[in-house]
Amino acid sequence: MMSRNSTTEFPPVYTVPEFAAITKWKVSTVRKKLHERKIAYIKLGRNVRIPESELQRLLKEGHRPALPIGSWTK
Repeated sequence: MMSRNSTTEFPPVYTVPEFAAITKWKVSTVRKKLHERKIAYIKLGRNVRIPESELQRLLKEGHRPALPIGSWTK
């Protein structure tokens, strides 16, 4: 049995408005992506939380490495 004084570390999670602010997307865009299951989420009753790991996944997925200098000119 866990005592009330113990501190259990949980991974950070974001509300829909928080996630929208971080990504600079509209709240409606985040909700649409959640509905389409393009963003993983945690449902706690009626509350939706998006884990930080999902934000990290989206950032990695969207990362485009820089091209070497001169490779884009002819």
